[in-house]
Amino acid sequence: MNMFNRVIAVGIAMLYVHAASAYEILTHGMISESAYDQSGLNNDTQLLQNLGLKAGDTFPNSENRPRTIKELVADGARFEDDFPRSLNHFYDPLNGSGLRSGRFTGIPSPNWALEENGVFDAQEFSYRDARGYLYQALTSPTEDERKGFFGKTFQS
Repeated sequence: MNMFNRVIAVGIAMLYVHAASAYEILTHGMISESAYDQSGLNNDTQLLQNLGLKAGDTFPNSENRPRTIKELVADGARFEDDFPRSLNHFYDPLNGSGLRSGRFTGIPSPNWALEENGVFDAQEFSYRDARGYLYQALTSPTEDERKGFFGKTFQS
């Protein structure tokens, strides 16, 4: 094949290039379930006992559906991928910005996840929030309150 034909072939191939996309929302949930399977929450029986919990316990998620810890972890991943929360998944380390694309902008992902550089009204499941939920789960006076805060902790 001569050089001209190669250039034409590459040019035609480039017409069929599609934009890359992230994995599907359900896949993100399955990845999180797999991470849970490898975690201390699943493999260290003493850890849950120390929190006063059992492996089969259920807790309400943010939709008030009873879920196991594994299901809550997967829900957290899936819910975080919903629009508009997904706009906050990006970070440009060269300038510290989040998503800037046409009409869409997002909070830089480290700021969104950690919530150290401000309080975001739409963010209820940051690392900071998770720590607060765990404290409330361990200190709330009623079982329903404790279960609700454990649910938020594991979903976060």
